[in-house]
Formats: sequence, structure tokens, C-alpha cells
Amino acid sequence: VMTILQEFINDEENINILSELDPVINQTNKIKSELLKTEVPKSLSFLHLDLINNFQKVEENISDIKLLNSDSIVVMGAIIQYGKNAPALASSAQKLTDAIEQKLNN
Repeated sequence: VMTILQEFINDEENINILSELDPVINQTNKIKSELLKTEVPKSLSFLHLDLINNFQKVEENISDIKLLNSDSIVVMGAIIQYGKNAPALASSAQKLTDAIEQKLNN
């Protein structure tokens, strides 16, 4: 995502660069959809829900970034929030992974 934004900054006339975000949005949506279908033990449900929520936030941020032609204020907010939500997504994924590994090792 940040690479695509950098490309856009370097070539502001080429708004089509933002369409490169579509595969990222689609992939994020697919992962989130599959996570929603996945049954998890009650002990992991909070971590699982946190992961789903963070995928949703990142997906919304990326979608909002594409609004550059119509609402630059929304875009600026989305970029700022993406900077917070992307690490939160990585953290929640790691926490769930760690919890699963711990359960498997017990």
C-alpha cells in the first residue's frame, strides 16, 4: 500500500496508480470473509474477533485512500489511520498465532 502511495506521489497526474490498491482490497476482504466463517474455541474468540476487526479497519482505510479525486480530507484521515491500523493488524495476527501455538504445545 505504501509503495503504491509513493508511486502516486511521484506521478500525481496518474490517478490510475490507485487502482493498484484494488487487489489489496479484494484480498483483504477475502481473508476477512474466511475468518468470519471460521469457528474458533471460546478461549481464542476475543483474539479472533480483534483480528477480523483490524482487517476491516485496514480494508476501509485502503478503500478510503482511493477517494483522492473526490475527498482529500477523507484520504488524509485514511492514510493516518492506516499508519495505526496496519501495525495493529500485524500485532493481532501475531497474538492469535502465539495463542494457537501455545495451545498446541500444551
